[in-house]
Amino acid sequence: MKKHISRSAGAAVLVAVPIGAGLGVLLCTLLLMLFSLVFVKIGGIPDNAAPITASLSGALAAFAAGWFAAKLCGSKGLITGAASGALLFLFICAGSICCGADISLPALLIKLAVFTLCAAAGGVVRVNKRVKVQTLR
Repeated sequence: MKKHISRSAGAAVLVAVPIGAGLGVLLCTLLLMLFSLVFVKIGGIPDNAAPITASLSGALAAFAAGWFAAKLCGSKGLITGAASGALLFLFICAGSICCGADISLPALLIKLAVFTLCAAAGGVVRVNKRVKVQTLR
């Protein structure tokens, strides 16, 4: 007989948030690689296209991080998503600082707000997703 181990809601959030943020980092990296491949195939990029695509890939990755974290937790999509987005922001900010990027404080605050809001939206979307029940005929 299998024993069912139940976790408290707080423990589920603590497990789901880092996993969601890690998957968000992976997705952000893949999206940046995809955009760079597109720019190489085009042959050149406008000067202002690189920061826009980096912000777009970060926002999409934050949405996905919140979605994954809420899926793992199963509830509390807003809190789980927002925490996952904030952790994703910290990961990306730490990577940018390690690479020597010069980032201003207003840009950091805007990115923090965008990442947190996108991830929170992803968490809410996942928690509110209706499950289709199929009946046997």
